Amino acid sequence: MLSKCSNCGSSMEYDPEKKKLVCPNCKSEAEEIVVKDRTENTCPECGAPLENADKRVTYRCPYCHNWIILENKLEGPYSVKKIMPFTMGRKKAMGNMKTAFDNIPFMPNDFISSEREKDLKGVYVPFFVYDVEAKGEYKYTGEMLNSWDTGNTTYTKHDVYDIDRPYSGVVSAPIDASDEINDDIVDALAPFDNGDMEEFDPKYLPGFEMHIFDKDPDSEEYKKRAIDWADVTVQDALEGSVTGFTGIGISSKQGDLNIKEHAYTYRPLYVYDYKYGKKSYQVYLNGTNDRVSGIAPIDKKKLTAHYIFEIVCAIIGAVSSVQIFALLI
Repeated sequence: MLSKCSNCGSSMEYDPEKKKLVCPNCKSEAEEIVVKDRTENTCPECGAPLENADKRVTYRCPYCHNWIILENKLEGPYSVKKIMPFTMGRKKAMGNMKTAFDNIPFMPNDFISSEREKDLKGVYVPFFVYDVEAKGEYKYTGEMLNSWDTGNTTYTKHDVYDIDRPYSGVVSAPIDASDEINDDIVDALAPFDNGDMEEFDPKYLPGFEMHIFDKDPDSEEYKKRAIDWADVTVQDALEGSVTGFTGIGISSKQGDLNIKEHAYTYRPLYVYDYKYGKKSYQVYLNGTNDRVSGIAPIDKKKLTAHYIFEIVCAIIGAVSSVQIFALLI
């Protein structure tokens, strides 16, 4: 499937801020995708073989540069009903990254620059969202310490309370299903607002990579991650409800967490890959808000220059002190 501009024939791309398909060549806009041929193993535009596309729903032909949607990756077990579209373009995403890294010293000058915008890759990451039924009870110990002075004597009162927090409900546990994306990175970029989910429409795809899941939703790894997510979510919510004490602790907990069902969805990430020396540095951005996670490289020349400057200042300061001492005597 190709998204073609009806005006000039170029491959159109989805603009998250206009919420339309836009032609990068003639700037024409369209509300819906224009389909040209069903795509399987070759580019429907130039006939080139689609290499290394087995884990992709979208693929940019390296020869004619058209964005191709592989329909067979949206059928059967890959059928998807919901998607969270990108809501910001690359320019705004670069601005968010600049804000996040602005106060970090000694970065290379070109680490965040308008020329690097082309290196920011938009990726739709597959997620299984599990509904986890949670039921049980946490027991907490709450402590209250009060002190007061009477004359020359200080008195302290130490009260201990037993607190019960029963719970019952369903926790939504989103688990990323792509082995190419680091799980800790995705968790750091949460939350993704489920209210931003839309009915799946292929118009959201051109211009962005889209991966398929790597493991079955019934895999023990994914189910364990969903249970762990739900457990932490319940514990955080209950601890947040215990207020007004100088200290709290869990005395016991009991309950059950059971997966009821799951949904296959997609959520948006920007991935920035920067090579410095022999190392590669990745920065990830939530495609719907200003959350950023990643590591910036250190420019060794800047760092060396800084230390030389500090040493020179220290020497100048020492010389000045000696001169002042000489004047005093």
